[in-house]
Amino acid sequence: VVGARMITIILYVDDILIMSEHKEDIGRLIKVLTDKWEEVTVETGKEFTYLGTGVTVRDDHISLSMGKYIDDILASYFGAESAKTSIRTYSTPAAGDLFEEPEGELLTESMKKRFHTTVAMLLYLSKRTRIDIQLATLFLCTRVREPSESDQKKLERVLGYLRRTRNKNRILTCSMPKMKQVVAYVDASFAVHYDAKGHSGLVSMYQGCIIDSEC
Repeated sequence: VVGARMITIILYVDDILIMSEHKEDIGRLIKVLTDKWEEVTVETGKEFTYLGTGVTVRDDHISLSMGKYIDDILASYFGAESAKTSIRTYSTPAAGDLFEEPEGELLTESMKKRFHTTVAMLLYLSKRTRIDIQLATLFLCTRVREPSESDQKKLERVLGYLRRTRNKNRILTCSMPKMKQVVAYVDASFAVHYDAKGHSGLVSMYQGCIIDSEC
């Protein structure tokens, strides 16, 4: 806190996000950091990147985007040229068979490694900006040890959905400014997985904005 003004600092290893209503306070803090450590890369303004996420600040909302990261996922899995031209696209990240028992042969070691790497990248994406792929991604996480041909198809459906919705951003906005408490919605489905396991989910909201989701 500087006088009656506040500076918010988010630190992740050696990446720092600084937020304040007053530019001069941010400037003074940046000067302190650059005086102490000469090699400091700084992005300022209402459009910048943080941990691979594009952040755009507007008067009534904040937009989070990871279009380049999605491009990297597609290029890593399909190859750079195929990712641009020949990926089948989908309007949803998963079909009705998401929780059904895996079918087909197990993937080869090289394909298994690629499957695991891609699912890990999707998990990072789903926790940052694309919560719409979270359910499908978390199911795929349960299959990384022994992925089958049907699991591969489910993965490629998520990728095809991302190709179609590359520019879909996460919007953070205060739609209910009078709602000062955190509201959580929890639900569960019984025995929906092929091995009879159930599945639960949770969404936390503050002032009408989703701040966390788990499933």
